[in-house]
Amino acid sequence: MGVCVSNSKVAIIQPSTQYSKGRDVFYTVETLKEYELLGLSEMDVEHFVDVFLVLKPDEVTVTVPIKNIVYLLDIESSSHVMALVFNKLASVKSNAGLTFREFVVFSWKFLSMSNTELIDFAFDCLSVGAESGLMTNKSLLAGVIAVHGDYSQNYSCESSIYHLMKLINESENGSLDRSVFRDTVRHIAALVMPIFNAYSKMREAIFGIRFWQLREVQAVRIKREPAVVDLMSRIQQSWI
Repeated sequence: MGVCVSNSKVAIIQPSTQYSKGRDVFYTVETLKEYELLGLSEMDVEHFVDVFLVLKPDEVTVTVPIKNIVYLLDIESSSHVMALVFNKLASVKSNAGLTFREFVVFSWKFLSMSNTELIDFAFDCLSVGAESGLMTNKSLLAGVIAVHGDYSQNYSCESSIYHLMKLINESENGSLDRSVFRDTVRHIAALVMPIFNAYSKMREAIFGIRFWQLREVQAVRIKREPAVVDLMSRIQQSWI
């Protein structure tokens, strides 16, 4: 099936060379065309079915709880971080589980990000309630709580916060934009680590890092295609 399970957790899932029959209930001709827009072949979709079946809590449930993604993919992070990641990807707030279609599309959107896109995504996660493209002290602190929860005992995290707040306070308009955040991200590794960790762990577990690295450049173009923008919008609207 292409799935390797050890100690109740999913190890690296490599593409298999055979299809598993009787599982086309997860997709239709129409949804296969949607996945093709993302550069995913029918074989790739079959691999996603492998992962989804492992993540599903039982045979009856049709969605995957986010907590299962955290545990079964061995992501060293709490459920609220993954919930934040998927909520940001979907542009809505929800604790609902993911259908197969949502799991494929949101995972592709997250795992096909380039390093720059991932840094920008971390910026968004750490800028709660901020004006688009800007980070203030208030939005930063709200973002840190959203990503880290209680960070009071984490010295490296506090050091990163002070570093960003210093840049914000020294700016002319009391805010930080994406370009400055990108330039300073190496100095605030502790702040972005939960998001980067989730990204790396999911890449490792779902087809392996190389699979996604080969799709980064193609994905940048694909994400701008009107048909893909429309697909993302329709799925985001349904995930409530």
